[in-house]
Amino acid sequence: MDMVLRHLPSGKSHGCDGLTNEVFKHYASILEGPLTLMFQHCWNSSYMPRVWKITLIKLIPKVTLLESFNQ
Repeated sequence: MDMVLRHLPSGKSHGCDGLTNEVFKHYASILEGPLTLMFQHCWNSSYMPRVWKITLIKLIPKVTLLESFNQ
C-alpha cells in the first residue's frame, strides 16, 4: 500500500472529496495501515460500500475543441 500511495501521479485534479494525490503521498505512512485494513475487509467480506460505486463524470473540453466550436 505504501508503494501504491507514494507512486500516485502528481499534478492531477482532486476528486469529489477535494483530496489530491499529493495529500495521499504526503500522509502515506499514516494512511497505509488503515487503508490496508479497509481494503482487506472489503476483499474478505466481498462487500464494497455503495458510495464507492457512484461516480461523477465531468467533461472538460480541450482548448482546441472550444476554438473550433466558436468558428
